[in-house]
Amino acid sequence: MENNYILEITLISAQGLKKTSKFRRMKTYALAWTDSAVKVRTCIDRVGGVNPTWNDKFLFRVSSEFLYRETSGISIEIFTVGIFSDTLVGTVRLLVSNLLRIGSSYIPVRVPSFSAVHVRRPSGRFEGALNVGASVLLDSDVPEMDGATGINIRDLIKEAPKSKMVRRSHSVVGIPHENPFLHCDDQPYRRDPMKEIREVETTKHARSPSGGARWGSCSFRPCSRRGFNNPLKQNKVLLRAAQNNVDILCLLETRVKPEKSMDIIGSKLSNWNVSVNYEFAANGRIWVLWKKNLDFTTISVSDQILSVKGSFMGNSFVISAVYGSNDDIN
Repeated sequence: MENNYILEITLISAQGLKKTSKFRRMKTYALAWTDSAVKVRTCIDRVGGVNPTWNDKFLFRVSSEFLYRETSGISIEIFTVGIFSDTLVGTVRLLVSNLLRIGSSYIPVRVPSFSAVHVRRPSGRFEGALNVGASVLLDSDVPEMDGATGINIRDLIKEAPKSKMVRRSHSVVGIPHENPFLHCDDQPYRRDPMKEIREVETTKHARSPSGGARWGSCSFRPCSRRGFNNPLKQNKVLLRAAQNNVDILCLLETRVKPEKSMDIIGSKLSNWNVSVNYEFAANGRIWVLWKKNLDFTTISVSDQILSVKGSFMGNSFVISAVYGSNDDIN
């Protein structure tokens, strides 16, 4: 009997793609598949141009035979949106054996792997690179797939579609769009945001421990000068985390200076442990936070990846927060 696994592929970003138009900014998306009959698509990056960022995660149901076969791989096509038809920018073929380094008798379950691969243009020449992450999960880890062979995790969690008028890279994950300082009769009222956060955390702490620790992430506007410096934004993020029982949180592009980070951590994050990558990236590109009742340690830090290792209910695991930089390739 075949052992079934879930192959988790994350299309993080791309750099240095071939520009297809001299007059229009490229709006790109990518298709990925293990079986050409089932293709899944990222959202459209409308602001990155030749350096798009997607951070979309796909799940593919595969067999152990597929993982062990040396020729098995994931096919990826990158397109730019056109007026009448979309244009192929380039293709990538990822061999599973190279990406996950699977041995002859061992499948590294839940061990993340990251790689940058060249993008092949339709002409056959290489131009640009694709940043991708991958890991193998057990079939029982994702019962929600319900027999599907390939799916975007956004569809799996039934994420509400974003407005077409809002640029994807300018959105904040998990933050409500309504004005939190207007009551139902549209009249302003005063409140203590930190008191609300504490009340929500106190209410939520009694949930069953079998529910597991929850992970959340927020990315801030690339054009924003304030990032996580704005106290209102800090309160929104923490309130949303408390409302959704988030115990592990990643913040990207915080734009907080090192000297100010200590004030924020001391005043707003007293119930959290915080790991940052100031040593490798200016203004705190990656912050990983976890509640102080969780057992986590930082094991790896760089300018684009911050990894922490922890255990929960006797199971050890690693969580990596990845920032897809749009810097030019050297």
